[in-house]
Amino acid sequence: MRSTPATHENYLSGEDALQRDMCKLMDIIKLPYYSIPNGGYRLSATSARRMKMTGLKAGVPDIHIPVATEVYHSLYIEVKLPYNKPTKIQKQWHETLRKLGHRVEVVKSMEELFALLSKCYPSYMRKVKFGKI
Repeated sequence: MRSTPATHENYLSGEDALQRDMCKLMDIIKLPYYSIPNGGYRLSATSARRMKMTGLKAGVPDIHIPVATEVYHSLYIEVKLPYNKPTKIQKQWHETLRKLGHRVEVVKSMEELFALLSKCYPSYMRKVKFGKI
């Protein structure tokens, strides 16, 4: 008998698990964000075609926070594990978004996210201490 109920959340690993934890933090601090479904996990070829026809673009960062900072229009986050790097097309998107006035960061850990959000959105992070959410 299992001690932990089997849920979809239990099956996430790697970058998906890291992004899930990042989203949980942003939910807790009530920071508006949305994820961009570019991971390639689709149910069928039909679904993939539909997503591409309706605007899905390869290389767009994983998370967008549409809240302006003192300097930037918004923040895009590319989620990577510590040993991974952005692809060529991701780097091209990062450069394009930066030229348009957005901040783009590659974030590889919860500690990095915490530091980034504390710098960009201190009013959301005031009452949160890392490890004590």
